[in-house]
Amino acid sequence: MFPAIKLMLKKEWKEQFPRNYSLFICFANELAALFFIYYTAKAFLPNTELMKGSELDYFSYILVGECFFRPLFAFAFGLVKNLKDNYQHGRLEHFLLLRRPFWIICLLETLPVLILEIAKVVIILGLAYFFFSLQLGNAWVIFPLWGLVALPFFFGFGIFANGVFIIFKRGEAYIYKVLQLGIILAGAYFPTITLPEKVKYFLPYWPLHSLMQSIRHAQANTPVGTLILDFFSSASALLIFGVTFGIFGVWWLKRTLHQHPEHLMKSND
Repeated sequence: MFPAIKLMLKKEWKEQFPRNYSLFICFANELAALFFIYYTAKAFLPNTELMKGSELDYFSYILVGECFFRPLFAFAFGLVKNLKDNYQHGRLEHFLLLRRPFWIICLLETLPVLILEIAKVVIILGLAYFFFSLQLGNAWVIFPLWGLVALPFFFGFGIFANGVFIIFKRGEAYIYKVLQLGIILAGAYFPTITLPEKVKYFLPYWPLHSLMQSIRHAQANTPVGTLILDFFSSASALLIFGVTFGIFGVWWLKRTLHQHPEHLMKSND
């Protein structure tokens, strides 16, 4: 399994950095984005009413929220991208015939995207912490734990999006907006206290919201012991929801592939 992951990681690296200077351009883009977030959120809005009563400045708030969901977001849409590639090269039907579980094949194919995106996020957070006074607190402890728990949900979402693509041959833009809305409602970009009361009523039932609340507490230097205790008490809902969604997504995608055999036949033309 590890040689296969290594091979696919090299392939993904070449796709993201096809030229010798591609890595430098990527780093420059990330640095420019970091400066933009800093001067927009911290320098231009130092006393924004948006963060009134919060222990965090808006720069730290938005950057940590963005960096947490970014690898998961890339992972979900990496699944959609891989389906397109397999559709164009006529490999979809072969996946259904392999003895290895279908979900493992999908996971292994998209794992390199997740690994590279995590590496980028670590670099961004490191730069922001040492040069931009990022309020990271103890979030570094809870980040990987919540990331693992949230992964099944984003896997399920990506697989479900594949089924939508097979049926309609489009829809990525709408799927992107739906997931973006879910991340906004989680409180990644601004405090959810600013949302309308009718919307806030449903937030306790949205597992990603409790996830972000835990990360915000970690940023405010909540003791590690309390964080771990809170994690185990609230992670189960998201994990159950994510695993259930993932199982349903795999079942629905395989069912969709069997119900639309013309897609498989066309991919061989």
